[in-house]
Amino acid sequence: MPTIAMNTSHMAAHAANFTGVTLSSSCDAVRSANTSCLMTICSGRLVLRGSSVSWVRGIPLRSLLCVVGASRLEVHNSEFSWNQARPLLVLNQSRVLLNASTISSNSVNGSGGGIYVMDKGNVTITGKSRVHGNNATMAGGGLYAMNYAWLLIDGNSSVSSNSALSGGGLATFDNVSITLTGGSSVQGNAALIGPGGGLVVWDSVNCTLMGRSRVHNNTAEGNGGGLYSSDSATLS
Repeated sequence: MPTIAMNTSHMAAHAANFTGVTLSSSCDAVRSANTSCLMTICSGRLVLRGSSVSWVRGIPLRSLLCVVGASRLEVHNSEFSWNQARPLLVLNQSRVLLNASTISSNSVNGSGGGIYVMDKGNVTITGKSRVHGNNATMAGGGLYAMNYAWLLIDGNSSVSSNSALSGGGLATFDNVSITLTGGSSVQGNAALIGPGGGLVVWDSVNCTLMGRSRVHNNTAEGNGGGLYSSDSATLS
Protein backbone atom coordinates (compact mmCIF):
# COMPACT_ATOMS: atom_id res chain seq x y z
CA MET A 1 0.00 0.00 0.00
CA PRO A 2 1.29 3.49 -0.77
CA THR A 3 1.98 5.98 1.99
CA ILE A 4 0.69 9.47 1.21
CA ALA A 5 1.30 12.72 3.04
CA MET A 6 -1.14 15.60 2.71
CA ASN A 7 -0.46 19.28 3.13
CA THR A 8 -3.04 19.86 5.82
CA SER A 9 -2.83 23.63 5.45
CA HIS A 10 -4.45 23.45 2.01
CA MET A 11 -5.89 19.94 1.50
CA ALA A 12 -9.26 20.43 3.16
CA ALA A 13 -10.21 23.36 0.95
CA HIS A 14 -9.43 21.43 -2.24
CA ALA A 15 -10.37 17.82 -1.47
CA ALA A 16 -13.44 18.16 -3.70
CA ASN A 17 -11.18 18.86 -6.70
CA PHE A 18 -9.80 15.32 -6.48
CA THR A 19 -12.37 12.90 -7.93
CA GLY A 20 -11.68 9.18 -8.04
CA VAL A 21 -8.78 9.65 -5.59
CA THR A 22 -8.71 8.41 -2.00
CA LEU A 23 -6.49 10.47 0.28
CA SER A 24 -5.15 8.79 3.38
CA SER A 25 -2.37 8.53 5.95
CA SER A 26 0.73 10.71 6.43
CA CYS A 27 4.48 10.24 6.69
CA ASP A 28 6.71 12.34 8.90
CA ALA A 29 9.79 11.69 6.77
CA VAL A 30 8.60 14.06 4.05
CA ARG A 31 6.99 16.78 6.13
CA SER A 32 9.51 19.38 4.99
CA ALA A 33 9.23 18.45 1.29
CA ASN A 34 5.47 18.22 1.56
CA THR A 35 5.16 21.91 2.41
CA SER A 36 5.62 22.67 -1.30
CA CYS A 37 3.19 19.96 -2.49
CA LEU A 38 -0.51 19.46 -2.00
CA MET A 39 -0.07 15.70 -1.72
CA THR A 40 3.09 13.54 -1.60
CA ILE A 41 3.50 9.84 -2.36
CA CYS A 42 6.20 8.82 0.09
CA SER A 43 6.55 5.10 -0.60
CA GLY A 44 4.94 2.17 -2.37
CA ARG A 45 2.81 2.23 -5.52
CA LEU A 46 -0.30 4.30 -6.25
CA VAL A 47 -2.51 3.66 -9.29
CA LEU A 48 -5.01 6.27 -10.49
CA ARG A 49 -7.68 5.18 -12.98
CA GLY A 50 -10.35 7.46 -14.36
CA SER A 51 -9.33 10.24 -11.98
CA SER A 52 -9.60 14.00 -12.39
CA VAL A 53 -7.68 16.75 -10.61
CA SER A 54 -8.85 20.13 -11.85
CA TRP A 55 -9.41 23.77 -10.95
CA VAL A 56 -7.14 23.76 -7.90
CA ARG A 57 -6.40 27.47 -7.46
CA GLY A 58 -5.46 30.00 -4.85
CA ILE A 59 -2.78 27.93 -3.09
CA PRO A 60 0.83 29.13 -2.56
CA LEU A 61 2.20 25.78 -3.80
CA ARG A 62 4.01 24.89 -7.03
CA SER A 63 3.09 21.17 -7.20
CA LEU A 64 -0.11 19.20 -6.69
CA LEU A 65 1.24 15.66 -6.50
CA CYS A 66 4.85 14.88 -5.57
CA VAL A 67 6.36 11.41 -6.05
CA VAL A 68 9.43 10.85 -3.86
CA GLY A 69 11.44 8.19 -2.07
CA ALA A 70 11.68 5.67 -4.96
CA SER A 71 7.88 5.30 -4.97
CA ARG A 72 5.75 4.63 -8.06
CA LEU A 73 2.72 6.32 -9.59
CA GLU A 74 0.64 4.97 -12.47
CA VAL A 75 -1.94 7.27 -14.07
CA HIS A 76 -4.43 5.68 -16.50
CA ASN A 77 -7.28 7.40 -18.36
CA SER A 78 -7.07 10.41 -16.08
CA GLU A 79 -6.84 14.18 -16.40
CA PHE A 80 -5.04 17.03 -14.62
CA SER A 81 -6.37 20.33 -15.95
CA TRP A 82 -6.83 24.04 -15.24
CA ASN A 83 -4.76 24.02 -12.06
CA GLN A 84 -2.63 26.92 -10.83
CA ALA A 85 0.23 24.54 -9.97
CA ARG A 86 2.12 21.89 -11.89
CA PRO A 87 0.35 18.52 -11.57
CA LEU A 88 3.45 16.31 -11.04
CA LEU A 89 6.84 16.65 -9.37
CA VAL A 90 8.94 13.47 -9.67
CA LEU A 91 12.25 13.00 -7.84
CA ASN A 92 14.51 10.71 -5.80
CA GLN A 93 14.51 7.77 -8.26
CA SER A 94 10.71 7.59 -8.28
CA ARG A 95 8.88 6.34 -11.37
CA VAL A 96 5.74 7.68 -13.06
CA LEU A 97 3.71 6.11 -15.87
CA LEU A 98 1.24 8.38 -17.67
CA ASN A 99 -0.99 6.25 -19.91
CA ALA A 100 -3.92 7.43 -22.03
CA SER A 101 -4.12 10.55 -19.87
CA THR A 102 -4.07 14.32 -20.26
CA ILE A 103 -2.17 17.10 -18.50
CA SER A 104 -3.62 20.32 -19.88
CA SER A 105 -4.04 24.03 -19.25
CA ASN A 106 -2.07 24.11 -16.00
CA SER A 107 0.23 26.97 -14.99
CA VAL A 108 3.11 27.38 -12.56
CA ASN A 109 5.20 30.26 -11.28
CA GLY A 110 8.50 28.57 -12.07
CA SER A 111 9.63 25.79 -14.43
CA GLY A 112 7.73 22.73 -15.62
CA GLY A 113 4.11 23.73 -16.22
CA GLY A 114 2.94 20.12 -16.53
CA ILE A 115 5.67 17.86 -15.12
CA TYR A 116 8.95 18.56 -13.30
CA VAL A 117 11.32 15.58 -12.98
CA MET A 118 14.78 15.57 -11.34
CA ASP A 119 17.29 13.59 -9.26
CA LYS A 120 17.06 10.34 -11.28
CA GLY A 121 13.27 10.50 -11.52
CA ASN A 122 11.80 8.39 -14.33
CA VAL A 123 8.73 9.35 -16.40
CA THR A 124 7.08 7.38 -19.22
CA ILE A 125 4.33 9.04 -21.26
CA THR A 126 2.44 6.64 -23.53
CA GLY A 127 -0.96 5.51 -24.86
CA LYS A 128 -1.77 8.70 -26.78
CA SER A 129 -1.33 10.81 -23.67
CA ARG A 130 -1.30 14.59 -24.09
CA VAL A 131 0.71 17.28 -22.33
CA HIS A 132 -1.12 20.24 -23.81
CA GLY A 133 -1.57 23.98 -23.28
CA ASN A 134 0.43 24.31 -20.06
CA ASN A 135 2.46 27.39 -19.11
CA ALA A 136 5.56 28.03 -17.00
CA THR A 137 6.89 31.49 -16.15
CA MET A 138 10.46 30.18 -16.52
CA ALA A 139 11.52 27.10 -18.57
CA GLY A 140 9.70 24.01 -19.82
CA GLY A 141 6.07 24.87 -20.48
CA GLY A 142 5.11 21.21 -20.74
CA LEU A 143 7.96 19.39 -19.01
CA TYR A 144 11.17 20.31 -17.21
CA ALA A 145 13.84 17.68 -16.47
CA MET A 146 17.26 17.90 -14.82
CA ASN A 147 19.94 16.05 -12.86
CA TYR A 148 20.00 12.53 -14.36
CA ALA A 149 16.26 12.34 -14.98
CA TRP A 150 14.89 9.92 -17.60
CA LEU A 151 12.00 10.65 -20.01
CA LEU A 152 10.30 8.41 -22.56
CA ILE A 153 7.51 9.79 -24.77
CA ASP A 154 5.96 6.91 -26.72
CA GLY A 155 2.74 5.49 -28.13
CA ASN A 156 1.57 8.41 -30.31
CA SER A 157 1.67 10.75 -27.33
CA SER A 158 2.10 14.50 -27.77
CA VAL A 159 3.60 17.57 -26.12
CA SER A 160 1.71 20.42 -27.74
CA SER A 161 0.71 24.09 -27.45
CA ASN A 162 2.70 24.67 -24.25
CA SER A 163 4.61 27.90 -23.54
CA ALA A 164 7.45 29.19 -21.38
CA LEU A 165 10.23 31.77 -21.57
CA SER A 166 12.49 29.05 -23.02
CA GLY A 167 11.87 25.43 -23.91
CA GLY A 168 8.22 25.93 -24.76
CA GLY A 169 7.50 22.20 -24.91
CA LEU A 170 10.35 20.68 -22.92
CA ALA A 171 13.48 21.98 -21.20
CA THR A 172 16.16 19.44 -20.23
CA PHE A 173 19.42 20.05 -18.36
CA ASP A 174 22.27 18.22 -16.64
CA ASN A 175 22.67 14.60 -17.83
CA VAL A 176 19.04 13.92 -18.69
CA SER A 177 18.12 11.09 -21.06
CA ILE A 178 15.07 11.77 -23.27
CA THR A 179 13.63 9.53 -26.00
CA LEU A 180 10.79 10.46 -28.34
CA THR A 181 9.47 7.46 -30.28
CA GLY A 182 6.39 5.51 -31.39
CA GLY A 183 4.93 8.25 -33.59
CA SER A 184 4.91 10.79 -30.78
CA SER A 185 5.28 14.51 -31.38
CA VAL A 186 6.40 17.85 -29.98
CA GLN A 187 4.35 20.44 -31.84
CA GLY A 188 2.90 23.92 -31.65
CA ASN A 189 4.87 24.96 -28.56
CA ALA A 190 6.34 28.44 -28.02
CA ALA A 191 9.41 29.92 -26.30
CA LEU A 192 8.22 33.43 -25.55
CA ILE A 193 11.61 35.11 -25.00
CA GLY A 194 14.47 32.61 -25.19
CA PRO A 195 15.47 29.60 -27.31
CA GLY A 196 13.92 26.22 -28.03
CA GLY A 197 10.29 26.49 -29.06
CA GLY A 198 9.94 22.72 -28.99
CA LEU A 199 12.87 21.56 -26.86
CA VAL A 200 15.91 22.89 -25.04
CA VAL A 201 18.60 20.21 -24.74
CA TRP A 202 21.45 21.47 -22.58
CA ASP A 203 24.47 20.32 -20.59
CA SER A 204 25.27 16.67 -21.39
CA VAL A 205 21.69 15.70 -22.24
CA ASN A 206 21.20 12.62 -24.44
CA CYS A 207 18.22 13.22 -26.78
CA THR A 208 16.98 10.48 -29.16
CA LEU A 209 14.31 10.99 -31.81
CA MET A 210 13.17 7.78 -33.51
CA GLY A 211 10.21 5.66 -34.58
CA ARG A 212 8.35 8.27 -36.71
CA SER A 213 8.52 10.87 -33.95
CA ARG A 214 8.24 14.51 -34.99
CA VAL A 215 9.25 17.96 -33.76
CA HIS A 216 7.35 20.49 -35.85
CA ASN A 217 5.48 23.81 -35.96
CA ASN A 218 7.15 25.17 -32.82
CA THR A 219 8.27 28.80 -32.47
CA ALA A 220 10.87 30.72 -30.46
CA GLU A 221 11.74 34.38 -30.04
CA GLY A 222 15.34 33.22 -29.51
CA ASN A 223 17.27 30.58 -31.46
CA GLY A 224 15.99 27.12 -32.33
CA GLY A 225 12.32 27.25 -33.14
CA GLY A 226 12.18 23.46 -33.03
CA LEU A 227 15.16 22.43 -30.92
CA TYR A 228 18.03 24.27 -29.26
CA SER A 229 21.05 22.35 -27.93
CA SER A 230 24.41 22.99 -26.32
CA ASP A 231 27.71 21.58 -27.63
CA SER A 232 27.78 19.03 -24.81
CA ALA A 233 24.38 17.56 -25.69
CA THR A 234 24.07 14.39 -27.78
CA LEU A 235 21.40 14.20 -30.47
CA SER A 236 20.50 11.06 -32.39
